[in-house]
Amino acid sequence: MAIKLNLKEFRQKKGLTQQELANRLKIDRTIISDYERSKINPSLERAIEMAVLLDVTVDELIQFEKIHKEYSEQLKNITKKKADF
Repeated sequence: MAIKLNLKEFRQKKGLTQQELANRLKIDRTIISDYERSKINPSLERAIEMAVLLDVTVDELIQFEKIHKEYSEQLKNITKKKADF
């Protein structure tokens, strides 16, 4: 499951470039780019680090409520399909 981060939005609100955020996290800038494009997902530890640096909650950063809702809908559909058989 791809996690769509609000990273770019929060990074820009803080006035940080990808490079500046990467420097603070001690990672390569391309990793920030990959996170923002949902090419890769951060570890929980990295998501916490980013949330702290950006002064947001992890929930805000990873859009947990949205992911939970979408996943719940998928499970309901799977359960319904199984019941129809």
